[in-house]
Amino acid sequence: MGVFALLQHYCKDATFHLYRTIAEDRLFTPQNMLKALDAARNAGVDLLNVSAGKHRPDCNQNCRLCVAAKRIINDGVCVVAGAGNRRRDEPLSLFCPALQDDVISVGAYEAVCTTDVGGEQPLHRQTPTIRPNGSYWLSPPSESDGWYGYPRDHYCGYLGCTPDISCENNRLERPWERNISYQRGQPDVLAPCHQLDTTSDGEPFLASGTSYAAPIVTGSLAMILGELFNRGKNPNPKQIQRAIVGETVPIDKGPVGKLNVEAVLNRLS
Repeated sequence: MGVFALLQHYCKDATFHLYRTIAEDRLFTPQNMLKALDAARNAGVDLLNVSAGKHRPDCNQNCRLCVAAKRIINDGVCVVAGAGNRRRDEPLSLFCPALQDDVISVGAYEAVCTTDVGGEQPLHRQTPTIRPNGSYWLSPPSESDGWYGYPRDHYCGYLGCTPDISCENNRLERPWERNISYQRGQPDVLAPCHQLDTTSDGEPFLASGTSYAAPIVTGSLAMILGELFNRGKNPNPKQIQRAIVGETVPIDKGPVGKLNVEAVLNRLS
């Protein structure tokens, strides 16, 4: 499930404007992002999802991407952006435009299933013998290193283990291992980062990254804003950001919490 499919899943009745930021060579270009930000501003969109970015270690929110994001936020557009993904040996920090203070920056977390419905409790990172119906996993090829290859864990699908086994008690929520470092600020909120997908040859794989976490937050916000608009309310981007940060739910590990849709809606109502 790609970024657009995620957005459609959460907000089927929304009107979408699509802007290309990845060139034909599959590389991100700041020039395309600037054009997209400007086009979104001119189109008068309410909410903008950014599943791309540029790491600039010397940026103090004064690069062109951060300035452009700040400008459209001042015009009333709520911007949600993936915080960025670290490389193998480089922790990196918040990517632009997620670095900009008024952008809702989204990091990633994963929910690991720790139960075996056959009766044993496996240690973390071990594969259960009998796996709950509501879980998902992918068996990696033996040569995979589990970093840029296949995630090795067994993940909770939040669908329950069995009628007698509590999903909540057997779930470990933790920050994704390829989140950026928090040396120049941390994300505002976390969202799930693994998405089941298939290659052009029909082979299954788990696509992972904050690019997939961001549209979960954006799509959820679209649902919230739709409900608020129906009630005659129109919160500004800063109010929305404060509600998201103020209503996060702690996960089992790490300082940043996950999105709480119901609490955000109630706070903005």
